[in-house]
Amino acid sequence: MPRPHFSGIDASIAATSHAVGAALQQRQTGDWAPLGFFSRILTPTERRYSTFRQELLAAYLAVKHYCHFLEGHSLTIYTDHKPLIHALCSPSANHLPREARHTAYVLKFTGDIRHIPGETNYAADALPPYSR
Repeated sequence: MPRPHFSGIDASIAATSHAVGAALQQRQTGDWAPLGFFSRILTPTERRYSTFRQELLAAYLAVKHYCHFLEGHSLTIYTDHKPLIHALCSPSANHLPREARHTAYVLKFTGDIRHIPGETNYAADALPPYSR
């Protein structure tokens, strides 16, 4: 895997009913270079979360997992879940405490959250088949 340099880093996140994952990448010499992949199986409690909470958990865990890469870099998060974009771009007092903590942590690293169509979200493809 290539070493990150001082330009922006992108993270594509995904959540399924059984797992969350992320692909960290950076444009180097005109091509996308992968910096890392992350996935985790959800606990039985997390499997009962709403889709929004699972997507927020994916963003939170990805940022937490890669925080050492992200320090000093601009981060753009790509997700196929539009409600997550709205929630992170305009934080609300209506969040549950856990959601508020996860949102605040993600926003320490980025405010640039963008939509990506599900079929081009390669982080979902990186999740193990048994987790989909």
